[in-house]
Amino acid sequence: MKVSLLFIIFLCCIVFSTQHAVAQDRRVAGTVSGADGNPLEGVTVSLKGSDVKTNTNKAGAFRIKVPSSGGAPGFSIIGFESKETPIPASNEVAITLAEAHESLDEVVVVGYGTQSRRTITSAITKIGGEVLRDIPISTVGEGLRGKIAGARVYQSNNTPGADAVFRIRGGSSINKSNDPLVLVDGVERAFSGINPNDVESIEVLKDAASTAIYGSRASNGVVLITTKQGSASQTPRITFDVSLAHQEPETLIDFMNARDYINTVRPAVALSPTPEYNSASGYSASSGNDESSLYSTRYLREGETVPAGYSSMPDPLDPSKTLIYQDNDYQSLMFREVLWQNYYLGVDGGNEFLRYAASGGYTNDGGVALGTGYSRYSARAKTDAKISDRLTLNTAFHFSSTRSSELENQMNVIARGLATPATQKVYYADGRPTPGYNASSPNPVWWDYTRDVANKDRRLSLIGGLNYRILDQLKANVQVSNYSHVTQYDYFEKAHEFSGLRTTKATFGELERTKLDAYLSYDETFGSQHTVSGMAGYSYQVTDNKGFSASATGASSDKVPTL
Repeated sequence: MKVSLLFIIFLCCIVFSTQHAVAQDRRVAGTVSGADGNPLEGVTVSLKGSDVKTNTNKAGAFRIKVPSSGGAPGFSIIGFESKETPIPASNEVAITLAEAHESLDEVVVVGYGTQSRRTITSAITKIGGEVLRDIPISTVGEGLRGKIAGARVYQSNNTPGADAVFRIRGGSSINKSNDPLVLVDGVERAFSGINPNDVESIEVLKDAASTAIYGSRASNGVVLITTKQGSASQTPRITFDVSLAHQEPETLIDFMNARDYINTVRPAVALSPTPEYNSASGYSASSGNDESSLYSTRYLREGETVPAGYSSMPDPLDPSKTLIYQDNDYQSLMFREVLWQNYYLGVDGGNEFLRYAASGGYTNDGGVALGTGYSRYSARAKTDAKISDRLTLNTAFHFSSTRSSELENQMNVIARGLATPATQKVYYADGRPTPGYNASSPNPVWWDYTRDVANKDRRLSLIGGLNYRILDQLKANVQVSNYSHVTQYDYFEKAHEFSGLRTTKATFGELERTKLDAYLSYDETFGSQHTVSGMAGYSYQVTDNKGFSASATGASSDKVPTL
């Protein structure tokens, strides 16, 4: 019996030792080299499904401890294709990584042409149009925030449809514009009005070497936007995209309600130099407000029931009396839940002789804040026609019409409107909105009711060009474009408590820019590693800017603005 027990214990020790040996970590070593056989330093070696990783040394060698639960090691480094490999029984591996030609062969738009990524030595960042997809944005600038290295993109005015501010490497001027030069399909214009769904790629030229060809206009950098075009050997493709988003304020302020306001203000006024304000009409916590007062607080009359829309409470100064009041949340009148919607219809296709793309879109942003609604209609078409083996004709047009209703003085309406006490009535008994206690501190509903504001922008680009291949290495390019931007601002102020003038204002502006670009480009490759390229050209641009504004007072009616 004793011998059998010892034998069992001995057998268990053997099994445990065997299991422990099997569960031991493995130490894997190896080398990593490129396709040319040279060792690669700095290659990241990581284990799939584990946080264990290491890097190769100058000789391309590495050692890594692989836990029993560890997966196959993976090898990655910028400029080379990543690779995974199983661990052989010998625990030694020799890895060869192939160069990642995809990023090096990427075509980048530069000044008056394109280049392969591998031949570029200047500071250029390329962003694909896919970064603007499937996100609720109204403008291209909104979608580029935080996506461009070396450039700061932000909103100085968060009103829907407002252009984003670009600062490439910090800007260069103290008191002049720091905005970059923006070119859309070669036409100088602003970001506004461009449908994000139409963007194929965006290149940002950031240093002097890449922007020099544009002269002093590019001292703050250049943003090149290329819109979508059809591809050869593609049957017609129709794209219909509908995007809807629900918007609401991210953060709201926890304001004092009407009951707390009365409990705070009435005792304070009673101790002030003007205690009579607690009983006179026209004060926010007074017990004596009448029907003509802006404010709702008053004593409940004998035999009267609490009116609809009112609440009641004991008077903090005399609990034997009952105060009635309205509790209005002015913050909810200024900031609301709205719908953002975008509709896009596009068609593209092509063959050996013709490539085409066209689209139309509609965007509407209800605007979370009062007076910030925005809408845009857009249309675009682009064609490339092969007239002969050496001659190509390209044409394009871009049209957009935007409308917004930004208030003339948002600070007074929103910032001061938030200070409106909750006891102020929103409407008089006859349905008219109540004003504020003065003209510059209004009830936001009253301001919106007494003002009609409209900002309209219409933009149109017409582009035509010819590309002629004189020799296989020599090409001639001519492009003519016309860009027009028409702005219209209309303002009408109805007669109200602070002014009966019925002020009417209108501003009209028209910018027209005609441009001719003609240049020759030469590109020759010798062998497989040597390239000679050059370009010489001529650019001519005429800008015509007109503006007109007028204002008048004394219209006979609120229904007919008169200028």
